[in-house]
Amino acid sequence: MNTNTLGVSQSRVDENGVMVFIRSVVQNNSDVDSDIPEHLRILFLTTVENNDLPWDVVHDFKQFLQDHQNTFAESSDDLGFCSLVEHDIDTGDAKPIRQPPRRPPLASGKAEDDLIYDM
Repeated sequence: MNTNTLGVSQSRVDENGVMVFIRSVVQNNSDVDSDIPEHLRILFLTTVENNDLPWDVVHDFKQFLQDHQNTFAESSDDLGFCSLVEHDIDTGDAKPIRQPPRRPPLASGKAEDDLIYDM
């Protein structure tokens, strides 16, 4: 499925009392995700496209994302310290250990440089 299509399923009971599942594909999903904040749009679209969800579940999921949009990070810079919960780690009577710093893998050098540049 490309980014302009959205698959959603519905079910109904036909005249014989048999449950019929209907999978519909919306070609232009701009109406479906128009109210979704930009930072949650990919999450919404991939969830709906990759799962066979009824319309009411799609609507509820959309409403959930809108109601709790401030809970989700908008970027990697949005993650950080939270002072709401404090915890202790009980180490018993174990002595602290010292470990020498480790060099990061060479394969992650570019990603590391990008993070440092973004700071």
